[in-house]
Amino acid sequence: MKPIFSAAAAALLLLGARRGGSETPPHSESPEPADDDTDPPSEPPSNNPFADWDWSNSPDNSSIWTATAAVLSSLRSPLDIGSLDSESKDSPDSDRKKDIFEGLSAALRGLKVFSHNSTSSSDDEHSDDDPYDVRPLIAVTIGVTLFLLTRSPRASRRAELDAGAGDGTLVLDDEDIIPEPRDYSVLSDLRCKPRDIVVVTTAALPWMTGTAVNPLLRAVYLAKDGHNVSLVVPWLESPEDQRKVYPKGTLFTSQDEQEKVVLKWAREQVADVHIQVHFYEGVYSKEFGSILPLGDITAMFRDDHPRDVCILEEPEHLTWHHTGARWTSLFRFCVGVVHTNYIEYAKKHGVFGPQRALFLNFLNKWVCRSYCHRVIKLSDAVQTLPHSVTSNVHGVRNRFLDIGVQRNGKRFDRGAYFLGKVLWAKGYRQLVDLIEEHYSRSEERLPIDFFGAGPDLDAVKATVQDSYGLSKVQIHGIVVDHASEYLQQYKVYVNPSKSDVVCTATAEALAMGKFVVCLKHPSNEFFATFDNCLIYTTGKEFSEKLAYALANEPKPLSENDVFRLSWEAATERFYEASYVPAPSGSRGVDSALALTHKTICATLVTPPANNAVRARYRAEKRSRKEVARERKRRIHRSGRKVPIS
Repeated sequence: MKPIFSAAAAALLLLGARRGGSETPPHSESPEPADDDTDPPSEPPSNNPFADWDWSNSPDNSSIWTATAAVLSSLRSPLDIGSLDSESKDSPDSDRKKDIFEGLSAALRGLKVFSHNSTSSSDDEHSDDDPYDVRPLIAVTIGVTLFLLTRSPRASRRAELDAGAGDGTLVLDDEDIIPEPRDYSVLSDLRCKPRDIVVVTTAALPWMTGTAVNPLLRAVYLAKDGHNVSLVVPWLESPEDQRKVYPKGTLFTSQDEQEKVVLKWAREQVADVHIQVHFYEGVYSKEFGSILPLGDITAMFRDDHPRDVCILEEPEHLTWHHTGARWTSLFRFCVGVVHTNYIEYAKKHGVFGPQRALFLNFLNKWVCRSYCHRVIKLSDAVQTLPHSVTSNVHGVRNRFLDIGVQRNGKRFDRGAYFLGKVLWAKGYRQLVDLIEEHYSRSEERLPIDFFGAGPDLDAVKATVQDSYGLSKVQIHGIVVDHASEYLQQYKVYVNPSKSDVVCTATAEALAMGKFVVCLKHPSNEFFATFDNCLIYTTGKEFSEKLAYALANEPKPLSENDVFRLSWEAATERFYEASYVPAPSGSRGVDSALALTHKTICATLVTPPANNAVRARYRAEKRSRKEVARERKRRIHRSGRKVPIS
């Protein structure tokens, strides 16, 4: 009976998605999501929340909604799921399934709203030209969830549901849930000081990447503004992982050592720093090119940590696989800041890039809606997201602003340059093509210097060496501090990248009083408002803007320009973007989506971080075997034991 029901559920849902994926179900009669705190009716006509749904007016009676109703209406009650497994209705597993089924019920009551961009607030609406139709993926998700509910998980998998649950049942963390509804117009007003704020990010110094530097500076300036701030960063236990991301020769044997490095750097930017640094266990994933959480981050907030405001830097990255307490339940207000255009990277990497981008688009929307009250996009270069607004809430360090102010119209000694990690996707391909196009049009070779290191360095060098039109391009192949004396002498910073969300190097170049020649792109909309930013749309315009910048001197920075680029102004923009203006009630759909996501992650999906750990262990095992074989060869050749140095 179980396999038949499971197969039928998945088949009906997938068939409905396939036949009705482009159709639009009616919105006017969509049932409202039930509030989590609402008691059920005393004498309900049926325990099945889907039995009385009238979805017959869906177009052609064949959409995903009709298929879903056909499956769910066949269940007489939530406990029928337990009976399919021949288990007692009073067993813990039956209770668990009942909780999951009720969460799924609430989720489906709002899925029509979720997938057709008809959420209650204006900032939840998706753009009409969004090319991704999420309904087929919703169908797959529901089908998989139903399959999980109608099978008996293996004991080994059940034991992994929650590290703190000895009986293997899913812990819903009811004791951690802050009562709904909440007035977010009050909770989101971060100008009311002091607030207890926790900033959680995906990287840490001395890795000088944007997701390590900018969250640290945000924490520092929030603390400077009177808040009580804690910064939570990943700790890499493996020396091999540390070598991959930290500068050469930098290894930490304890978290205290790294904490001192982080706070020392922060005090160099702002003299008086009062923040606390905490660590969660992470692992570097070569596949993702970033650090992934290893385990449940939320476990560290269940005791003595303040639980007022949480800032999730890269919320989608932190919650792709999440089985802990719901962030929006642990904290009174939770805001996410989206740093990275993962959709663009997914499209360009691997054979199934477009398919992965489609899935990632759906997953990012799911987790951001589930775990954030507000989402801040640094620019519209990233996908549309629920509960989102767009604002550049990053600033520039005072070190760069001081350089720009002190220059005060002084002439530059060098021409144009590009600075960034050497990846074709980071703008190098576009810049090489622009230089060659300029040569084919005018037979003039542009002298532009490249600074940076990365995986594609050899490929970029080979391309430059093979083209006469690129013969004046110099590739330095080293990582250079953007504020160094050498780079301060360059007058024009060129940035043709399409993969950035907000380019930190562009902001730093403007702060130092330089010209910036960059592509007309959503990631550059903030910079386009400055006089020294020259925007191009075609290869011909690129040549014209670059020629103008090389022949003229940039305007000195005004006081308003300096302030707009500063972290003080970025903090004010963060306050404005975080604020939810209208009072909000219970978000039942969000809660149901979070529960469904947590259930799938806990019972079916292996954490990506585990794959990275297993790959590392396999590599270490191979290395030990090679050492042992080499030792045996030496013993065989010498006839005695020879120590390996």
